[in-house]
Amino acid sequence: MEEEIDEETGLRTLQKKSEDYCLPFVYFCATMWHETETEMEQLFKSIFKVDYDQYLHREDEKKNQQHKKGYISEEIYEFEVHIFFDDAFKPRTNKNGKPVKGIRVNEYVKTLEKVIPSTAKSEYRGFELEEVKKFETPYGARFEWTLLTDQKLVVHLKDKTKIRNRKRWSQVMYLYYLLSFKMNEARKEVNDFENNDKKVKESMLKFTANTFILALDGDVKFKPDAVTRLLDLMKKDPLVGAACGRIHPIGAGPMVWYQKFEYAISHWLQKATEHVFGCVLCSPGCFSLFRGSALLDHNVMKTYTRKPTEAKHYVQYDQGEDRWLCTLLLKQKYRVDYCAASDALTFAPEGFYEFYKQRRRWAPSTMANILDLLMDGDNVRKNNQNISRPYIFYHICLFISSILTPGTIFLLILGAIITAFPSIEPWAALLFNGLPVAIFIISIFLAKEDTQLLLAAIFSTIYSLVMLVVLIGLLKEGIESQLCSVTTVFFCFVAGVFILAAIMHPKEFSCILHGLLYFLAVPSMSMLLIFYSVGNMHNVNWGTRESKVDNNDGSSAKMIQRQFLGQSCSIGDWCRCIMCVTEKKDDPVISDDSETDEDEHPKDEETKDEETKDEKPKELKPKNEPCDENETKNSKTMEECENKDTKKEKKEKKPKKDKADTRDEETKSPEGVAKKKSKDKPNPTEKKDKKKPGIFAKCEPITDKEQHFWTRFIKKYLKPEKQLNEIKREELQSELIDLRNKVFFFYFITNAIFVTIVYVLTQVNARESTLSIPLPCNVGDKQGTIEPISIAFTLVFGILLFVQFFGMLMHRISTISHIIATTKVCGNKLYTKKPIVKIEKPSAFQNDDVTPFKNDKKERTAKHRWNTVKWGIELQKRSSGLRKRDTKTLVDLKTTIREKLKTITENTEEVDKIASFYSDEPVSITSVRNPVRRPKPVKNNEEVSSSDTPGPSSS
Repeated sequence: MEEEIDEETGLRTLQKKSEDYCLPFVYFCATMWHETETEMEQLFKSIFKVDYDQYLHREDEKKNQQHKKGYISEEIYEFEVHIFFDDAFKPRTNKNGKPVKGIRVNEYVKTLEKVIPSTAKSEYRGFELEEVKKFETPYGARFEWTLLTDQKLVVHLKDKTKIRNRKRWSQVMYLYYLLSFKMNEARKEVNDFENNDKKVKESMLKFTANTFILALDGDVKFKPDAVTRLLDLMKKDPLVGAACGRIHPIGAGPMVWYQKFEYAISHWLQKATEHVFGCVLCSPGCFSLFRGSALLDHNVMKTYTRKPTEAKHYVQYDQGEDRWLCTLLLKQKYRVDYCAASDALTFAPEGFYEFYKQRRRWAPSTMANILDLLMDGDNVRKNNQNISRPYIFYHICLFISSILTPGTIFLLILGAIITAFPSIEPWAALLFNGLPVAIFIISIFLAKEDTQLLLAAIFSTIYSLVMLVVLIGLLKEGIESQLCSVTTVFFCFVAGVFILAAIMHPKEFSCILHGLLYFLAVPSMSMLLIFYSVGNMHNVNWGTRESKVDNNDGSSAKMIQRQFLGQSCSIGDWCRCIMCVTEKKDDPVISDDSETDEDEHPKDEETKDEETKDEKPKELKPKNEPCDENETKNSKTMEECENKDTKKEKKEKKPKKDKADTRDEETKSPEGVAKKKSKDKPNPTEKKDKKKPGIFAKCEPITDKEQHFWTRFIKKYLKPEKQLNEIKREELQSELIDLRNKVFFFYFITNAIFVTIVYVLTQVNARESTLSIPLPCNVGDKQGTIEPISIAFTLVFGILLFVQFFGMLMHRISTISHIIATTKVCGNKLYTKKPIVKIEKPSAFQNDDVTPFKNDKKERTAKHRWNTVKWGIELQKRSSGLRKRDTKTLVDLKTTIREKLKTITENTEEVDKIASFYSDEPVSITSVRNPVRRPKPVKNNEEVSSSDTPGPSSS
C-alpha cells in the first residue's frame, strides 16, 4: 500500500488497493447471568460509546476523503455485539400459581430490555434505537437491535433445559458460532468473487487473522480508546494470540480498597514482567482481545470444548476458564500481551464472604494451570519462541514461594509476638500462634462453608491487630538499629519498590494509599485464604452471584425448603407456627412463583385450555379439602372455600350448556354438517398459523442453515447434562475429596516442615549463636547479626521483586512509546455537534461516489481507474505548487474516451456503459511542457497510460 504524507495536516493518505488492506472485525462478546441494573448500564454505556465513536470516525473519514482520496482512518473497524445470557427463562404460571404451557423471561432479562433502549438514548444524545426483533432459536431465543453504525447488538437468551449453562460453555457457544458458522458464510461470499482456490484460502487466512473477539464480563466499563490500543498490539505482531488491559476494581468498602492495591501491584510488577521477559500467563476474561486465527488453531478451540471427566478437570477447566484458554494458546506458539494503556473497570466483591468464594475458584485453577505449563516446559519452549529457560525458572521460583507463603507469614507473626512480648516463651508463642490456624484447619474438614467463613472473618480481625504490633515492632527496630537489621532493610526495600512503582503510574498513584490495609490483611489473604481455597477444592460451584433457589449444578431441589401450608420446616418456622404467625400474601418467594405474565403476553387458546384443566379438579374436591393454597395462606375458613367452589361450578356449567346447544343446532343444518366435516379433516396450514405460547408468540424463526448449525452443535457439544444418579455423584464427589486431601496434605506438610526447621534453627542460634554472622554495627545494646537461614529466603524474595521492578521499568518505556505513537498532536478533532443520522454499513474503502459492483469486474476496474486518475491529478497539482494559470482544461474527456473505446470493441452498449462512469465535469491538469516535480504516486499514472482505458495523460 503506497503512502503519502500531507504537509499541511501531517495525516497519511493511502492508495486504495484492497488486496493490501483488510479492515479489522471485532466481535464484542459478553456473558451475563445475575447482573444488576447498574452493572448492565455500565456495560451498555461502554458499548454505545464505542458505536458513537465509530460513527464520528466514519464521518471524519468521509470528510477527509473529499480532499484526500484514498485516506483510511486506522481507528475504524467493523464490529458486532453479542450478549450471552445464562438461565434466562422461567416457567409460566397462571393466577393460581399453577404451571402453564410455555416459558417466559426472568426479571434479569426484563431489566435488560429496559436498560438497552434507555442507555442508547442517553449516549446517542436523543437518538432512539429501532424496535427489537425477536427470534426463536434451538437454544432459547435471540433479541436483536440495530445500532447507530448499522451494526448489530444481539442478545442470546439461553434456556438451561436446552443448552449447557455456565461461562465456559457460553464462550464455547460464541467461539463456534462466530468463528465457524460466520466464517463459512464469509467464505461463500469470497467464492462468489474468486474462482481460484488458492486466492480464496489466502483471503480467508487474512480475514481470520484480522477477526478478533473481545471477551467481556456483564459489568465491565471501558472507553473506545481501550479497544483500539489492544488492536494496536494485535496489528504489531501476528503471533499475539491474546491481549489484556489494565483492570481496575470499583465498588465501596474495605474489601474493594484491598483489591485496588492488590490489582495495582499485580499489574504494575507481575504482568509487566511477564510481558517483557516472556508471555502473560493469564488474560482475564472480563476484558481481553483474542485473535480469531489463534483460537481456530489446532488443539485450542477443540480442546477448550472438552468436557471434564476427571476430578482435576473440574478444577482446571471450569474454575478458571480464561486462564486455561491462555494456557492452550501458549502451548500453540502464540503469545499473550499486556497493554497498560488500555483501561477497564469492573465491579469487585464488596463482602468478605463473596471475596473468599471468588478466590476459592481462582487459586486452585491458577496453581493447576501454572503447574501444567511447568510440567510441560520443554514442549512449550519448542513450540513458543517467546518462552525461554530463564522465564520458566522465574516461574518455578514464584511457584515455590507461593507454596511456602503461609509458613513465611506464620513465622513473621511468631517473630512479632516474641519481639513485642519478651516475657512470653518462644514455645508458648508458637502454640498461641498455631492455635487459630489449627482450629481453622479442623473447621475446613468438619464444618460447613458458612462456618469456615465466619471463623476466617474472626481470625482475620485478630491477625490484623497482630500485624499492627508487627508494624510497630519493625519501626522500633529500624530506629534502634539504624538500618543495621536485615528485616528493616528488607522492609524498606519492599516499601520503596511499591512507592516508586506508584510514582511511575501517576494516574493510579492513589492506590498506594490502600497499602496499609493490604499490609494488615496479609495473614488473612496469604495464609487463611490459601488454606480455605485448597481445603474447599472439592466444591466446584461458582460461588458468586448464585441465587439460593436457582443453581446450575442441579442441586436447586435441596436448596428449596419444604413448605407445609405456607410454613417451611425449620426450628424458626415451628416457633412461628406455635405463635400462629401466617405468611403474608406479598412474600417475595411466593409472589415470584405466583406472578403471571398476562400483561406482557396475551393468553392463547392453549393456555386457556390448560387453565380450565387446572380448574376442573377443583370442582370435584370433597368438602374436607381446602380449595386453594393461596386461600389457606390468607386464613380463609373451610366454609368460605366450599361456597366459592359451588359458585364457580354454577358459573362454569351454564356457558358450557349454551355452547353444546349451539353446536347441536349447527350440526342439524346442512351448512353445519359441512363445517363439521371440514373441522374433522386435518389442515396442515393450521399448525403453522398456530400461535406459540409464552415468549415465542412474538418471535420469528431463524434461517434453516442457522437452525441446522445450532441443532448439530448443541447435540455434539452443549447438550445439557443429565442429573447424575446418586452412585455417579458420590463417585465424583469422592474423587474431588481425594484430590483435595492430597493437595491439602502437600501444602500443610511442606509448610509444617519449613516452619519447624526455621524455628528450631532460630532457637539453637539464639542460645549458642553458632549460626549467625556478626555485623560491624549494633541493634540497641546488642551487636547486629545475620542469620543465614532467614537471609536466604529474604534474598530469594528480594531478587524476585528486583526482577519485577526492572521488568516494570522496561514495560513503562514501551507503554509511553505506544501512547506517544497513538496520540494526535495536531489535526482536527472529531466534530460532535453535528446532528446524528444513521449511516449504512461501511465497506473497507468508503467513498460517496463509488458503488461496489459484485458481479461485473469491468465496471469495478473502470471506476477504480477513474478514481486513481483523479487522485493522481490532484496530487500532482498539489506537489507541483503551480497556480490555476499554469493549468489546462479538458472539456471533451468523454468524447475522447468514446472514440478510443470504439477502436477496441464494436458493442455500443458496453461503450456507453463504461463511459457513463466518467465525470462530465471538466478536468484541470498541469501542462506537460512546464518543468514540474514528478509526484510520488508514479505507478498509478503508468498503470493508467498502459491500460486499455484512456486517461488525461494519453489525451
